[in-house]
Amino acid sequence: MATFLEQTGQSKFSLSKKLGVSPSAIGYLVGSSERTSKPSADMLEKLVVACPELNLNWLVAGQGLMLQAAGEAKETQCWALLEAETARRQQLQTDYDDLLLRFQQTQAGK
Repeated sequence: MATFLEQTGQSKFSLSKKLGVSPSAIGYLVGSSERTSKPSADMLEKLVVACPELNLNWLVAGQGLMLQAAGEAKETQCWALLEAETARRQQLQTDYDDLLLRFQQTQAGK
């Protein structure tokens, strides 16, 4: 991750603002080897949306090039946004179904 910051000219602080996380969260991704941690799924999603040029295969597994071509980056970003929206809609549907069931139970109890 430190290499990505260097190559793109970003600081930990600027990346943290871009992702909407604390600078210390970025520090754990960039820190020394004993402090470095793998990004969470939530952090990966934020990285894909905010930095579509970053190749997640490189970040997570060390495979491939660090930066993707513009077309690939856009496609990756679109898929991440689509998956996040799908998950949000599924949660809304679940919440709606639960609320409807509780309402129906309340009405049946009258």
